[in-house]
Formats: sequence, C-alpha cells, structure tokens
Amino acid sequence: MSNYTKGRTYEYKVMKELEGQNYKCIRSSGSHTPFDVIALYSNHIRFIQVKSEKQPTLNPVKAYKKDIEAIKDMVVPIFCTKELWVYTKNKGCNKYLIDHYSSRVPSYASNYYYIDCIISYMDKIPENRFLKTK
Repeated sequence: MSNYTKGRTYEYKVMKELEGQNYKCIRSSGSHTPFDVIALYSNHIRFIQVKSEKQPTLNPVKAYKKDIEAIKDMVVPIFCTKELWVYTKNKGCNKYLIDHYSSRVPSYASNYYYIDCIISYMDKIPENRFLKTK
C-alpha cells in the first residue's frame, strides 16, 4: 500500500468519526497544506493533520516537529482548533490539540494531548497531558 493510499484511508477514517458527530467534513487531498481534514460544525471549525505510524512514538513533539511547526504557523480564527491525529497500527489514535489559547478546553478534546496550549480553566486535565515544543 502506497503512502498516499495509507494516508487517504486514515483521512477517511477521521471524516467518518467526525461525520458521526454531525460535522461536515472536507478532505484537502493533494494540497500539501498543513491540514488534511477540515471539519465544520455550527459554532466551530477543526483543522486536522492526519499521520500514521507502525510503532508508537515516545516523543511525538520531536517526531512530528515539522508538522507541528507548520500547524502552529497557520493563523485561524479564535473559534477554530488546530489538531494532529496520529494513528498507530493496531493501537488506535492519539489526538493532539496544538497552539490553543482559551479559557476552556473544547468538550471533544478532554482526552487529547496539548502541545503549546495555554488553558486557564483546565477541567481536571492531568498535567502530563501538556507537551511543549521548546
């Protein structure tokens, strides 16, 4: 299976999950932008980069540094989130909220890891869920 086919498979998996939550999804195929899937809901938009790996990465910030930096460089309105979803073969998906500054965590992101996020009201999020790029 080519990298393109594998990536497309996971992108469709993301879209199916989000469409099950009543999002309208757009796949940004072949655009070489920092985001593969854009998910639209009535009051927010989610920009998602999708990755896959064979073995779990011990340090995702280091392993996906270029992707994270490209995501951080994108300017989006305040009602949007920038996310990285990493699928590991036969292990599921780890989800990362990137560069988010808010008084609250979006309700769907309570089980995410947080990369360079500042959240003033943490909704009982364990400190080990916060990761830094610096």
